[in-house]
Amino acid sequence: TMEHTKPSSSHRPKRRRNRNELEASTAPSAPSLPAELWAHALQFLFFDEVIPITSRNSIFFLPDVSAEIRTLHVRHSQNLRESSENLKQFENVDDINVFSLIEELEHQPAQHGRNRNVTNLHLDVETIENFIPFISHFPKLSVCFLGGLSSDSDFTYSLDGDQRFDVPDHQVQIAKLIESVCQGYLVGVLSTDIKLYGVVGYHGRRGCNWRNQLQDIASYRNDVFCQICDMICTCFPPPQVMNFCDNQIPCISKENRFRIAKFRDLKRYKVNATNVLLWQLGCSYGAQLMHLPATPDKKLLVYHYLDNMIEDMRWLI
Repeated sequence: TMEHTKPSSSHRPKRRRNRNELEASTAPSAPSLPAELWAHALQFLFFDEVIPITSRNSIFFLPDVSAEIRTLHVRHSQNLRESSENLKQFENVDDINVFSLIEELEHQPAQHGRNRNVTNLHLDVETIENFIPFISHFPKLSVCFLGGLSSDSDFTYSLDGDQRFDVPDHQVQIAKLIESVCQGYLVGVLSTDIKLYGVVGYHGRRGCNWRNQLQDIASYRNDVFCQICDMICTCFPPPQVMNFCDNQIPCISKENRFRIAKFRDLKRYKVNATNVLLWQLGCSYGAQLMHLPATPDKKLLVYHYLDNMIEDMRWLI
């Protein structure tokens, strides 16, 4: 009888490795570091660079790193359409910068002390459409910036009334952005604790761009002087309503913005109003902190306020 024996390893036919196995075998392995350190390093990358590294299909997949990431930087609008499954792993993110709204098309070097003289900008409509659905996936989000990043990543862009965009109806698109944000606050998709920066831009010298260039919004009340300005003051968190500058909400005075905020949240009005005005007096109005020698061995900290700052203090009192 013939005896069947298992062939030795030297005579066995070798299994051909597939492409993924070959790539994994030749690729450098990720250093063994704590998840917190990996997360800190990944926060210096853009979101489109973080996704491939943290994906389960990646040869560099690092368990528990995604949950440690606190900040995301988005530079491409297509990343705002990431699947819920991919976004779910970043459950502890509390700070997001979305730089895909404004893009430089052409710029000139700095002249006469100015950072940049931009001749044309692109307003990304896809970002406007997907911004709220994207940030609503992050339950712990507390701060979010929406704007653009210069081509050399030197500084950021925010909406400004004097900007020239390549989109003919850019004011209509910006109004749609504000409507979507307000709707997010109203239906509870966005927490009122989220501070959004860059969404409400600054107006030019001609006054309110929305009142001058937009038709009536059918879905909003039409018995107000300016629908967009009124919508912002009605929907945005009260502390942020009080903190807006006059050229951000040109149709509603500071006094009326404070009255609206008081009506909407009477319980926390005093604390919010005091914090907002103290911050404005100390920072945004340019108060200077001076060290005056009171005695040879001591220095006195003194704030120097301009007349309009004094008026604001009197009004608060």
